[in-house]
Amino acid sequence: MPDVSGRDAEDGLDRDDVPRHELVGANTFIPDVLPQHPFFGSEVDASVLQEGIGRATNMLRRAATVTLDLTGGNLTVRITNESGHKLPTGYPEGRRVWLHVRAFDDDRNIIFESGRYVFSTADLVGYNADLGDPDYGPYLQVWESRMGMSADVAALAGLPAGESFHLVLNNLRLKDNRIPPRGFTNAAYAAFDGAPVDASYADGQHWDDVVYPVGAAAVQAEVTLYYQTSSREYIEFLRDENTTNAAGNILFDLWDQHNRSVPVAMARGFLESDAKTSNLCHKSVAKLEERYRRAHMKAWARCFQIEASGLPCDAGSRDARIAAAEAKLRERLGGPKDKLCTGHSLTPISLGHGTSCPVPCSEVTLFDMTDLASCAVCMADAVNTAALEAAYGARLPELPSQAPEAGESCQKSLGKAASALAQGWPSALARCEQDNLTGKINPPEDCATDPDGRIAKAQLKAAKKIQACQDFSGIAGCATSGDAAGTQACMESAVGSVAPEFARVSHP
Repeated sequence: MPDVSGRDAEDGLDRDDVPRHELVGANTFIPDVLPQHPFFGSEVDASVLQEGIGRATNMLRRAATVTLDLTGGNLTVRITNESGHKLPTGYPEGRRVWLHVRAFDDDRNIIFESGRYVFSTADLVGYNADLGDPDYGPYLQVWESRMGMSADVAALAGLPAGESFHLVLNNLRLKDNRIPPRGFTNAAYAAFDGAPVDASYADGQHWDDVVYPVGAAAVQAEVTLYYQTSSREYIEFLRDENTTNAAGNILFDLWDQHNRSVPVAMARGFLESDAKTSNLCHKSVAKLEERYRRAHMKAWARCFQIEASGLPCDAGSRDARIAAAEAKLRERLGGPKDKLCTGHSLTPISLGHGTSCPVPCSEVTLFDMTDLASCAVCMADAVNTAALEAAYGARLPELPSQAPEAGESCQKSLGKAASALAQGWPSALARCEQDNLTGKINPPEDCATDPDGRIAKAQLKAAKKIQACQDFSGIAGCATSGDAAGTQACMESAVGSVAPEFARVSHP
């Protein structure tokens, strides 16, 4: 139940920690094929199930983070479990998580690959292969649980002992290298027979490191963490073992005809050894985010000013201008004109992001640069919302009430003050972080301390606008403090609470 921004009651306060009542699992296979099932398809709503697949995919993309390090010809990949249970979890009906890794040389030739999945045949290359097999891959990394039967149970069932998919007959855990969650201790898990098997994790370890010998010629690495609900092996087992009715064959046909339980890419990481490329991407994200924020603020600030003066705002024209600005951002960040970030295969992880956008936009899952564009839009909206609410007492998309005639000039000044803070403060932080990144500030400074004085400059500009007010009576928002000092403090608090998160979009 992740935190989202909103109200938990009709008359409640706006909060950034409202639990979202969206309890989903990770199964993206059955909801996809169930509407086509000859017996059960008429009982389900296909559109609702597709929405469920979207939610499950979104949750999966929050369940793990990937970090990469390329040193001395070795690529170290760390998978951190961000969920509240083992990764993956659930009964091992073919559920598995694995890494697809590729490394490239200076000419962008693939010089190392492990974990390739053949989507057309639903085969994970090297899975279950033995030494000497053509597909054997010594570095294939799969996290899973495998069950089996002991000799006595197998004898009673008339089946061979050892590994099997027989849910009600299996009484042994033969392998369990799944990544533990935070709070893991070996003793606690051993107490309920949940300790790792054929794997070792230290108390408190909720990650796993995998080292790939990619070679000294490697200068780039691309890693994808995949999750699959049901493997080919499991579906074929159900088909072959079920001899009482047609259920096994029906399931196999549905699997075969509808995406074959296509794996979900949980996380992607791309490592570029040329720091200049990633630094330019950081800078580009900051520039695009600020450009959109200015267009958004200009459109809404004008609308607020018109409404506060007692005239109607042209909402259609306002929304069209904002939509056009957003389209430009999305075109250049994650879109067809993004030659810098997406063009170099960078991902949010490449820039230092985790699985989600900063608060108050944490509902945006970060997987690729299109998601980072959504994060930038949301965070720019959040900064402007905070500023305008501080100036007018109305929260987007609500519009302000008309200011009293005597205070109309003051209201206009407060609006300009809010715009000055929303423009100067976040952009100052982003610029400072970029200077830290490129070494212009050496040693790096804590940007929150305003080392170059740009935040103070924005605050001074806003203060001059606020001090132009002679009478704050009747004006909503921060002006209810009754004087210039209180209004300024209130505005700075409102914008300052969001500005650092705005900067984290480009410089996490």
